[in-house]
Parts: sequence; C-alpha cells; structure tokens
Amino acid sequence: MRNNDGYEPVFRRSRLRGGRYVYNVHNPVGRVLTVLALTVTGVFMLLMATHTGPFADSPTRPGPTLPQSGPYAPTSAP
Repeated sequence: MRNNDGYEPVFRRSRLRGGRYVYNVHNPVGRVLTVLALTVTGVFMLLMATHTGPFADSPTRPGPTLPQSGPYAPTSAP
C-alpha cells in the first residue's frame, strides 16, 4: 500500500501469509535486498551445478595414519 508522503517500509506483511514479512520492492532498499538475495542464490546454485568453489570435488583422501610403534602398531599376519 503506497502512502501519500512517499514513505514505503523496507519490509511488509506477505499477502499470502499474514505473519510473514517480505521485502517491499517499492522501497529502494527493499529492491536492492531483493536483487542481492536473488544474485547470491543464483551464484550458489551455479557453483553447486558446476561443482566449483566450495562445492568442488575433493582430491583423493589420504588413508588413515597408523602408528609405527607401540601397542597399536600393526603387526604382520602369521
């Protein structure tokens, strides 16, 4: 709902769910937050789809490190 004084709140109640707040695209800050949220979501989806960045496949994992001496050292099989 637009006011006559030109003020628009950054958040407004959702029309679908009354207790939920959403960004108001009629406010410049709300519009920037909407674009920023969509951009970040798109970049993360792209990184996940291409398996790059933090979603890259890890190189081969090293095997477990076994102690060379002591009670837990491996022994040869009889």
